[in-house]
Amino acid sequence: MFADLQRVQSAALSNPLRWVLWAMLGIFAIRPAIQNTVLELLIEVSIIAMFVTLIRQLSPSRLLFAGMCLLIGATGLVRVLDHAKIGVWTAGLAHLLPLLLSATVILLLISFVVRSKVITHNTVLAAISIYVYMGAFWGFAYLLLYDIDPTCFDLDPKSGTPEQQLRYYSMVTLTTVGYGDIAPKTPQARAFAALEALVAQIYMAAIVARLVGIEITMSMSKKVEQEVQQQLETKSDPTIDHRDR
Repeated sequence: MFADLQRVQSAALSNPLRWVLWAMLGIFAIRPAIQNTVLELLIEVSIIAMFVTLIRQLSPSRLLFAGMCLLIGATGLVRVLDHAKIGVWTAGLAHLLPLLLSATVILLLISFVVRSKVITHNTVLAAISIYVYMGAFWGFAYLLLYDIDPTCFDLDPKSGTPEQQLRYYSMVTLTTVGYGDIAPKTPQARAFAALEALVAQIYMAAIVARLVGIEITMSMSKKVEQEVQQQLETKSDPTIDHRDR
C-alpha cells in the first residue's frame, strides 16, 4: 500500500501538468453535484495542493515560488472562511484572491509555452491548461462584478449558487457556445462577456500558430541535421570514389 502511494506521488511530481489538468477537469465535472460543505472544503484543499505543485514546476525563482505560496495560503484561508460564513469581508476577497492566483498561473503557463523550443507532452498540456484556467479566471471576474452589482446577470436561485452559475457561464462564453440561459444585463457585464469571447478566439489562433511554428522549425532542423550527417558519412566512407563525383 505504501509503495503504491509512493509510486503515485512520484508520477505526480514527475509530470504535474498532466495530473493537475486531469484533476481540474474532474473537479469541474463533479463539483456542481456536491452540496456538502465538508466536501467543498476538501475540494478547496485539493485545488490549493494542485496549485502549489504546479507553481513549483513553473516558477523560475525561489522568491516567486515563495510569494506564490503566500498568495495560495491566503487564498485558501479566505475561501475556507467564506465557506464557513465567517466575516462579511471574506466574500470579496474569496473572489479577488483566486482571480489574482489564476492570472499568475496563466502568465506562468504562457511563459512556459512561449519559451519552449520544441513541442513536448508538457508543452501541449500547458497550452490546454491555459484555456482551462482562463475559464476559471473569467468566472471569478464575473463574481467580482456580481458582488458589486447583483443585477448584472440574470441568475436563477434554483440553479445553484452564483459561483456555480457564473463559473458555468464563463466556460460557455469561453467556448462561444452561448446557450442563452444566463445573460448579462448591464453594459459592464456585456463588455466582460464580449472580452472573454474575443480573448479566447485570439488565444486559440495564437497558440495554434505558435505550436505549428515550433513544429515546422523542428522538422526543418531535423532535415538539415540528416542531410549534414549523410554528407559526413559519404565523405568518411573509403569505398566511395569522390573523384568520380
